Amino acid sequence: MNTNGNIVEFPVRLAPAEADAFDHEDLARLFAIWKQHVRTGHTPRLRDYAPRRLSRWLGWSAIIDVPAASLHDYDDEPPTWRLAGSALCRLAGSELAGRKAFDDWQQFERATLHRLLRQGASHFQAFLARLRLDDVRYDTADARLEVLGLPLHDDARGRNVMLLLCLPYFDADLVLPEVLASARLTSLRTLDNGACPAQSLLSEHGEGEGARILPLFGEEHRRPA
Repeated sequence: MNTNGNIVEFPVRLAPAEADAFDHEDLARLFAIWKQHVRTGHTPRLRDYAPRRLSRWLGWSAIIDVPAASLHDYDDEPPTWRLAGSALCRLAGSELAGRKAFDDWQQFERATLHRLLRQGASHFQAFLARLRLDDVRYDTADARLEVLGLPLHDDARGRNVMLLLCLPYFDADLVLPEVLASARLTSLRTLDNGACPAQSLLSEHGEGEGARILPLFGEEHRRPA
């Protein structure tokens, strides 16, 4: 999606294969800004990313807290929404702030995204995912979201948080309520932060190289009933 007046900083140029991983140019630009900070040894900080760099996509953004005790213990306290933009809250049908992240989602999506959030916060690892909204009430031809997850350091609380930017493939002004929990993951990958090679969480379903989006499942990998 091409937009004007949104995220305009682009301090580094991503490799073509890496840039091709993104459908939304704004997400590629934001990731390039984040990656430049990491490469130059400057920890990306929460205070630097909102609202100026998010601009009109602020309503599609969220900050998620990952409790320190749960970073390596997946049965401990789950991540929670600290803040969520108005578009995401409308998609969810309620205010998200303070709720457990993805608590009303399907178990597969909830567990996978929790794992991504914990990995991101503990290892400073960015990720890119695509979601499809399956609810039949969603009357649009392309009911999908592209989601960039970026770890940022929260100076005020002395720990890392995850920033999620969820850009729609459909008209950004078309937001129907109560469909977010119907989201289904169609692809995801971790992103190269400039310090180590990118790694797929589910490499058995793809090549695990370059900047290609790796499908979670296809016709041969059906979701359990």
